[in-house]
Formats: sequence, structure tokens, C-alpha cells
Amino acid sequence: MTNLRNYEESAVWLAHNECDMKILRQLITEKRKSSPVFDTSRWIASMETAMELIVEEESLRTMHRHHVVLREPESGPLQTDRAN
Repeated sequence: MTNLRNYEESAVWLAHNECDMKILRQLITEKRKSSPVFDTSRWIASMETAMELIVEEESLRTMHRHHVVLREPESGPLQTDRAN
């Protein structure tokens, strides 16, 4: 299926052809055992790796930033000033 229209036509066709729908369900059930689409363990591992890379990249990007906290006299609020 290459677009939404093809998808819709296939869905309507399958809804009216129970025999073909059963065949498709059986095929999907068989493929679930070997298809990466249904491999949740692999998906989770990939997602964890992606998150780790994002965190690492962000920490490398901010590694050289220094934050200086300035306090106004006694009762004043805290302010931050970035010094690069």
C-alpha cells in the first residue's frame, strides 16, 4: 500500500471478504514470531540506545558551559548568569 486511499480500499475490501481476512490474519499470526515489527525486546533495546545517545550528545553539548549563581544582598532573589 502506497497511500491512504489504497489503505482504505484494502480495508473495505477485506471487510467484505471474510475468507481473505482470515488468510491475512493467519499470515500475520505466523509472521509475528519472526518479524522485527513484533519484536518488542529489540524495539525496547533500540529505544534505550537512542535515549542514551541523546543524553550523551546533550551532555557533550553543555559540558563547556559554566553557570555562576549571583546573590543580591541578603534578602534578594537568586539570579543565574552564564559564563562561557
